[in-house]
Amino acid sequence: MVGWGTGAGEAFRQPGQVRKSAAVTECFGSRPSLVVPRTEATRTTTTARPRRQHDSAMNKTNNESTHDAQNAEPTTPPALNKDAVQQGEAKIEAKIEAKIETKSEAKIETLRGERLVLARAYRPRRFADLIGQDQARRIVENALLSNRLHHAILLSGPRGTGKTTMARLIARAVNCRGRGQGQEQGKEERKGQGQEERKSVDPCGVCSACEAMAHGEVIDVVEIDAASHTGVDGVREIVDGAAYRPVMLSCRVYIIDEVHMLSRAAFNALLKTLEEPPPHLRFLFATTEIEKVPLTVLSRCLRLELKRLDSETLADHYEKVSAREGWQIERDAALAIARAAEGSVRDGLSLLDCAMVESEGRSIVLDRVRRMLFLSDGHALYDLLEAIVSGDLSVSLDCLDALMLKGAQAERLLREVMERLHRLSRLKIEGGKDLLLEPSDRERGVKLAEDLSLAALSRLWQIALRGYEELRLAPHARSALDMVVVRLVCAAGMPLAGEVLTRLARQRTEEREKERAKEGERAKEEQKEEQKGEENGEDGYEKKLRETFPGATIEERSVS
Repeated sequence: MVGWGTGAGEAFRQPGQVRKSAAVTECFGSRPSLVVPRTEATRTTTTARPRRQHDSAMNKTNNESTHDAQNAEPTTPPALNKDAVQQGEAKIEAKIEAKIETKSEAKIETLRGERLVLARAYRPRRFADLIGQDQARRIVENALLSNRLHHAILLSGPRGTGKTTMARLIARAVNCRGRGQGQEQGKEERKGQGQEERKSVDPCGVCSACEAMAHGEVIDVVEIDAASHTGVDGVREIVDGAAYRPVMLSCRVYIIDEVHMLSRAAFNALLKTLEEPPPHLRFLFATTEIEKVPLTVLSRCLRLELKRLDSETLADHYEKVSAREGWQIERDAALAIARAAEGSVRDGLSLLDCAMVESEGRSIVLDRVRRMLFLSDGHALYDLLEAIVSGDLSVSLDCLDALMLKGAQAERLLREVMERLHRLSRLKIEGGKDLLLEPSDRERGVKLAEDLSLAALSRLWQIALRGYEELRLAPHARSALDMVVVRLVCAAGMPLAGEVLTRLARQRTEEREKERAKEGERAKEEQKEEQKGEENGEDGYEKKLRETFPGATIEERSVS
């Protein structure tokens, strides 16, 4: 039987099995109690002996202690240190009363004293912290407020957009015992933004359920990685355990990540429970490939689509994270990280972590970020593009050599050239909206877009794309890149197909006009000759004879 892992890296447990520490946390009422997990130090104090030897030793010890107790004089138990007890209780109360929002989440550490990475430290703990997902967040909030939350929710979207985070927030919200309390910060934010005051749906973070879920001490919230459990056995365990009520919380929640990786048999085994689940059961699915999920599953779920985030929103978020960490980051550097993240918040935070390690003096600059991402200098790229557009092959190859000497890779360099051509095309279409360009390269980009037509930019991009495909097949990447640049220079000097067709049509029109002019002149000459013939008394027959036999003498003879 396959066991499903629950909590934060704990051992596998069967459905309904409760760990002792979790049970002790729950049995003392709504107020969370202190739980001391068993560590290596406590394990070493217990001697490992066989059961029989252990029982005999215990019996012997009990007999000796009984004999000693009968002969010994009565003694008083040692007095407790009340000051130490009071200090310990004060520390526990301080930890319980502390608000997570008032702390720097980046300074939260694990039990082993290790520092969390930015992607985990700044994981949203409220629905309002989910940036760029207003539509999905509004649907979930309205469903929680009206008590109409669907029993099966399917979260789809690209990587790093908050699917698993939203699933965890929903799991905490449906099980929180003090939902809407202790969230004064969210109310103040809504008032500052001019929004109407409404009841908060965020988990409180201080009740026993929230504390247990935050520390992974709950067996009623199960996270399953479908990529590593694709078979039907695990789904059968879910179906078998669905009939049992939750042990600690009000709802049992199954969070299945990458649900599209489940086999067809696993999906079929889940259909009936997914269609008519018990009232205490919730399913939260997350997937990056929604097209691989069967239609029978899609029809039984509430689908929420999470979108990619634009570069400006990501750059603002990375600036806030850097400020909370005590770092300064340039706007251009934040935009470079945001573009490299490709709409993923998690990817950008991982890159920001690397940039902090790469930088010095708690300041992140654009040059460091470019060196970290193996990006080329923007000015040097525009030098190359300007040389290509002007048709100067020698200067183009010199610019290419300079970029390669700085450590640029052939494939990445050609990809950046294609990206610049795409940005110039967008700039040409949108007419002055230069949000896709870096501020440092904005002036040169606007000027280059004005000099080139949209058809020319499209042709250069197609040639670069074909060259990128050939670059992977070439035995020597640098030689292939040189030939791609040569092809781009030659194509920049060639007229466009539309221009050629326009010239041909213009030439044909001019030739037709010339023929019509010649015909008009001929008609005028014929009219003049007819007028002369009429003046000389010639009829039409004589005129035709003179035209047929020029220079001949016409005599009139009578026929008898």
